[in-house]
Amino acid sequence: MAIKIFYPTIASALGSNHHSLPETAPASIVNFITGWAIAGGGGTGASANEYSYMAANVERAVGTFTSVVEPSGIPKNSAGDCFRSELLNGTFAAGNWDIVIYMIAITAQGAGQGVLRLRFFKGSDPTGTNAVEFRTTFETTAFGNNSTQEASTATVSVSQVEFKNEYLFVQVGYRIAAPANTANQDAHLRQTSLGKITTTEFSPTQSMSYSGADLSGTVNVTQPTDSRVTPGPVYLELEEANSIPPALVIPQTGFSITPGPVILEHGNGFEVSPIIDSDLEASYSAKETVWTLGQYLI
Repeated sequence: MAIKIFYPTIASALGSNHHSLPETAPASIVNFITGWAIAGGGGTGASANEYSYMAANVERAVGTFTSVVEPSGIPKNSAGDCFRSELLNGTFAAGNWDIVIYMIAITAQGAGQGVLRLRFFKGSDPTGTNAVEFRTTFETTAFGNNSTQEASTATVSVSQVEFKNEYLFVQVGYRIAAPANTANQDAHLRQTSLGKITTTEFSPTQSMSYSGADLSGTVNVTQPTDSRVTPGPVYLELEEANSIPPALVIPQTGFSITPGPVILEHGNGFEVSPIIDSDLEASYSAKETVWTLGQYLI
């Protein structure tokens, strides 16, 4: 197990209008086009505690700030209001996530201040249309509208959350903390390797194929922290199986359980109890059906 670090970048997340959230630090420091105008040319700005959601590759006009609390709803792919990771398989432990995002004024600086408002979602659709919120809205520390970069940070508690071939979405909005005092003030995101989201420990889930007389599909395996576990257990989830196969064969992929046990969970929550025959064999009996694992090197 290890923590994950995600980096907000200017790149587009494949298959969506959202910005990318890779696990590789960006090599360059770049100002985003993405940002907000918080005062117009005449100096009239948004009022304190007005909100505007993020739109990828757009500087949102001062007129987009309203009393409607943002961000809201599911991820807006039409706007690109999120940073999105690649697909994840595994479980994040409960605990604190640390967020550092850098901001900068490009056109004009001034005394205005803002905070970012973030929400965490997960979902299997790259656009976020089926995304489910797993961390409600929180705010980062206030930042000034300065021509030098400034970090806006937060440390938030996140419950244990499992990803099953799903993306992480970080939805972003902006709240005016203090109104602008000069014309053309703006606030933009800034790409830097110092800007990052650091998670709790992540336990990856391996995916492997299985075969049986009745069906074939995918077994997701929660990988042990050590390459050789003596004894187990190891948990195998058969998520896509509609019926229990009479035989199950797990191919060798790198580490062994000596002697077990291995706990199998059917997609409907069905569990079977193992009987260990030898170091590399186990029989599983349930509802008069026997599953046999030979050479169960996982």
